[in-house]
Amino acid sequence: MRGWSTNFSPPEPGRSRTLRPAGDAPIEHRVEVFDLDVWLATRLGADPRGGMRVRDWLAVPTQRLLEVTSGAVFHDGLGQLEPIRTALAWYPDDVWRYLLASQWRRIAQEESFPGRCTEVGDDLGSRLVTARLVRDLMRLAMLVERRYPPYARRCRRCRSMSAASTSSWTAPTSSPRPSVLVRSAPPCTGRCSPGRRRTSSVCVEVLGTTEDFDTDP
Repeated sequence: MRGWSTNFSPPEPGRSRTLRPAGDAPIEHRVEVFDLDVWLATRLGADPRGGMRVRDWLAVPTQRLLEVTSGAVFHDGLGQLEPIRTALAWYPDDVWRYLLASQWRRIAQEESFPGRCTEVGDDLGSRLVTARLVRDLMRLAMLVERRYPPYARRCRRCRSMSAASTSSWTAPTSSPRPSVLVRSAPPCTGRCSPGRRRTSSVCVEVLGTTEDFDTDP
């Protein structure tokens, strides 16, 4: 099509399938046809039509939820897909709060490390930890905005964090990266003192509470 092959290479263990000329062999276009039951089982591992348990919500990768709720639909003649997309539009409140608390906990566990690396002259270690924190902050920003985070290679499309995140991990050692990361973090919008940011607990007005959410079992 338009000069590009539509034939994929055969599956091989440990290798990606790539486009290649077909020659005289049958075309392997990787277009698959499923009924809705099989498609839900293969993409989500659960059927939302029977209700989603908490464990189901937590087990489904956010990328899969993003695909199901935001992917293009060209025809839904039986009207079965749209109710599923509506049901999966976003997490239930209790699951959302748990994910927010868990994401803050991840950040809290390493937020001090860039500064500690810098104190001992470990610039590479500081950059590596900062890059990981930037990833977690971007995922947190998307959760706050009620957007399913995509898988890693598409996170660059999260514009809410892009500029501040870039300045944090490219900052030279002499410029304190931790302070740039703090400016990158989603602000506390609850009834805390002005300018205060919470990193070891959750305090967001959008949840209708300023309670701390413990992520321990």
